[in-house]
Amino acid sequence: MPDKLSTDSSSIQVWAHEMSSSRGGLQSYTKALVHALDDLLGRPVIVHLLRERSDQPGYPHRESVRTYGAFPRWLRRPAFCIGTAAASFVAKPKLLLSAHPNLSRTGIPIARCSGARFWTAAHGIDVWEDCPASVRRALRRCDRVLAVSHFTRKALISLHGLSPARISVLPNSYDDTFYSLGDVEVSLREKYGIPRDARLLLSVGRLAEPERMKGFDSVIRAMPAILEKVPSAVYILAGRGPDRERLADLARQCGVADRVRFPGLIADNDLPPLYRLCDLFVMPSRKEGFGIVFLEALGCGRPVLAGNVDASGEPLLNGELGVLVNPDSLPEIASACIQILNKTHPNKNLYDADYLSRRAREEFGQARFKERLKDLLLAHLPSILCLRPSGAGALSYANPQCPH
Repeated sequence: MPDKLSTDSSSIQVWAHEMSSSRGGLQSYTKALVHALDDLLGRPVIVHLLRERSDQPGYPHRESVRTYGAFPRWLRRPAFCIGTAAASFVAKPKLLLSAHPNLSRTGIPIARCSGARFWTAAHGIDVWEDCPASVRRALRRCDRVLAVSHFTRKALISLHGLSPARISVLPNSYDDTFYSLGDVEVSLREKYGIPRDARLLLSVGRLAEPERMKGFDSVIRAMPAILEKVPSAVYILAGRGPDRERLADLARQCGVADRVRFPGLIADNDLPPLYRLCDLFVMPSRKEGFGIVFLEALGCGRPVLAGNVDASGEPLLNGELGVLVNPDSLPEIASACIQILNKTHPNKNLYDADYLSRRAREEFGQARFKERLKDLLLAHLPSILCLRPSGAGALSYANPQCPH
């Protein structure tokens, strides 16, 4: 099956805030876009990064990345505007693809002046609430908006009046070669102070006030009820941030300080083994735009508990790969955790690591992301993109407007 697009990589340019960090949904989405386009186009796509410096690691093709983080903060956005405008007028790209809607305020005028189409990704609270009027106006002028979930797509329609025909869903992806099945490293129990017989609940995230919607408080408050039925339960809350002390105080107030661990930021190479070590990944969020951490846990074969009022159900295939609960109900959170830890939950998929990992990879792995992106490009930019064979053999289908 052909998987290459016969067009010069300069015909598409990607705009983003940052890409080198290994943590964060926005960074992961940007990397997925860039890697998929590099593969589809057969050469590095040009990437403009507002907040990063050229000496930061993490770029697959440094010569194709333009960074603006070395400028003083007050000069950074003007430099970004000038740099992206110059690149657009020189290279004449057919598509400017932004990884975040805030960049659409700059992108729309540049796209209109250079003759390019402008697409932007939309994630979660960046478009659900507190969205500046200038961004709302720009969203309505984008040629296409890529929503990371159907939940976000519905919000774009209901809150901002976008035409459903101009919104496509391109779900998040994850590194399915890194977050995968593997041996359980028992030594990690000693490293993080976990008793050998503990039934382990795990959350991973930034410990800061804006992240309180992720439900870490609720898990801590549910721990006394969980411990009544699962006395060996231990909750690992991995991550760092200014909210750590408040969460630790909450654990003390709930009488579970000895059963809640705060190991801080986990090294990248330790994260997949930590997922594999846990018995349940838990994050009953209220305002999740998708939840890449759910995919990471599933990729490592672990069951997931999530909230049922946001987009969290989509990576869990609406309950096929995990359990969805009311994030505001402590009894419901506790009951679901107890069932999963005691292996009495009726959804037997939760205890089949091979099944969880395979289904996550099939639906959200890197190959599936590339396939979805290719289909979107071919469907909505048929005048500039067409398939070419990656090896010998005839095309299975082709764009009739393609000159090749």
